Amino acid sequence: MNGKHYGKLEFQYLDPSKDKEAADSARKFNFTNLKWPSLSDGKIDAGEGMIGLVLEQGEKSVVVPFIRS
Repeated sequence: MNGKHYGKLEFQYLDPSKDKEAADSARKFNFTNLKWPSLSDGKIDAGEGMIGLVLEQGEKSVVVPFIRS
């Protein structure tokens, strides 16, 4: 993705279950917690996670909310 944006954007995937700093950030930005059952006849295991999007530039940040329906 970064190549398509002329090196101006940085994308990161963080796993809060394996990274304490990522878990702290997820709480700080109030990410949405998710839980799901086994899907597609067991092809997708039941699990849980968090979803959120933070846009940062310098000291400024904006959180894009994900609303569960």
